[in-house]
Amino acid sequence: MSDSTPGTRDRLLAGAISLIETGGEAAVRVETVASMAGVARPSLYHFFGDREGLIVAAQAERYKESLFYKMDTQTEAARNCATRDEFVDFVRSTFTYLTLPDAEQRRRVRVEVLGSAVSRPRLRALIAEADTQAARRLGALLRIAQDRGWLTVQFDLDVAAAWWFGMINGRYLVEGDSGSALIRREWDLIANHCVLALLFGAPGSVP
Repeated sequence: MSDSTPGTRDRLLAGAISLIETGGEAAVRVETVASMAGVARPSLYHFFGDREGLIVAAQAERYKESLFYKMDTQTEAARNCATRDEFVDFVRSTFTYLTLPDAEQRRRVRVEVLGSAVSRPRLRALIAEADTQAARRLGALLRIAQDRGWLTVQFDLDVAAAWWFGMINGRYLVEGDSGSALIRREWDLIANHCVLALLFGAPGSVP
């Protein structure tokens, strides 16, 4: 199979991601990944340079997939809001969704990748690029409401979006064995209060 075959890189990447998620980075072996993709080892070297390059690309992809999950759907939902009340409800429902178990799993992935990036400048750079793109996309979503006069936020929306992602990622600190159900509920109440106050002004002004 030729290196130029469409999908070869994606299959190699998918194989590496699968191995990382089931056995960690130690499970990623060049021969295994090439076999899973149905290609010879030189194909892997062609796309990623070496095993380390493959791992960096796979971890970056895991991070991006968790970060951009359903963002297009959320943007469309924001566009479909006809009133300020509907947009407030949209924000509340979005935040509630981010507290569900599958969202916790995506945060766990991001924390794992961040840990993997500590000694990998290239991976740190890819993460920073993804974070910037995500903040801009969320900022654009918020501008939909701003253009319709529904927001009172006084901050740069891209920066507010970056804060949002940081705050959501921070929920990892009270997930798993590190926090009880009561602690999680309290964290959610505080975070939801802060988001609504940031976007819509004083709590009393939020429907």
